[in-house]
Amino acid sequence: MRSVNRRDIFPALGAVLLGGIATASLAKPESLSTAPAKPECHKSDTHLIALCEQFIALQREIDLIHEPIDSFEDEERAEPALKEIFKRENEMFAQIIHAPAVTFEGIRAKAKAMISWDREGVEDNSDNIWRDRLLNSMLRDCLAV
Repeated sequence: MRSVNRRDIFPALGAVLLGGIATASLAKPESLSTAPAKPECHKSDTHLIALCEQFIALQREIDLIHEPIDSFEDEERAEPALKEIFKRENEMFAQIIHAPAVTFEGIRAKAKAMISWDREGVEDNSDNIWRDRLLNSMLRDCLAV
């Protein structure tokens, strides 16, 4: 077997280093950074959080309209205003559920929006099916963190 000496090691080391440099020069500049940058719209949930806050404000508006209703006639008078608000509510809801949350704050905003809509709250009720009970438990945890 042949022994390895400095004359053999240095050329081999040089070839490896040159190969590494050549490989690195072929790489795209963005692949050399620590992490690929996400598109601007995915860096935060600012839009989603604002949308959820608008949804919550709309729920308060609905509650204010419902508050003085004591009779069927009152309900009929409120119907045109509620119809318009329900249309806006449905549009906002569609936007909220299709906007993915990318931060925990975005998830919390969605949970708060759900709580504002579900006026029953997220209390544990043994009459509910297990899925609802688990979802309520997760929402309570999410809002408490």
